[in-house]
Amino acid sequence: MQQGDSSPETRAAFEAVCKAYWYPLYAFLRRKGHRPHEAADLTQGFFAHLAEKRTLGRADRARGRFRNFLLGSLKNFVRDCGRKGTGDMIDGEQVVSLGEVNAEGEIRYAHEPTDVQDPEKIFERRWALTILDRVHTRLAAGYAGKGKEIVFSRLQVYLVQRTTEESYDDVARDLGRGWTAGAVKTEVSRMRAGWRDLFREEILRTVDTAGDIEDEIRHLFAVLQG
Repeated sequence: MQQGDSSPETRAAFEAVCKAYWYPLYAFLRRKGHRPHEAADLTQGFFAHLAEKRTLGRADRARGRFRNFLLGSLKNFVRDCGRKGTGDMIDGEQVVSLGEVNAEGEIRYAHEPTDVQDPEKIFERRWALTILDRVHTRLAAGYAGKGKEIVFSRLQVYLVQRTTEESYDDVARDLGRGWTAGAVKTEVSRMRAGWRDLFREEILRTVDTAGDIEDEIRHLFAVLQG
């Protein structure tokens, strides 16, 4: 994503990055010991700083994954806040609503595992879950766009489970006329393939080349299993 101009498209792309990835950064700051309002202000100030400096447009992803770039940049920002004074660093335009960060952040952070004390591990875990959430949301939106919300709702369990207590025949009866066990099986395969494609697309947005995708996938699943 290029942040070298102020076009509406560039602005929208930048805001999308902020809204997608603010929470892993917020969780990192909270686990570092910052109080909720401090973590929210620092997260807001950090994204405002990126917008002002157009840092995302200059990011060289070949030097590391996008998650590493964001976390490293946040650490530098927080260190600079300590030297220059937090107030001077976080004044400016809001990129992510502070109300959204405070309200949603408090609820979500309360459910973070207390046995994981390392702030970077919390960040990594939340980054991986954010990727999965984005894939699920995009896949659901694709089905909704085709008027197939009920199909997605009924079959999404097969994205995380190979089998369920219900048979494909049971599912077909629930979905109604025109559905057979074979049609359900085909749709489940199609849904899983769509999920895999979207997952790889999301990963590609955060690495330098397509050749890095497999390594990043292995890393993210290792984080989730750790």
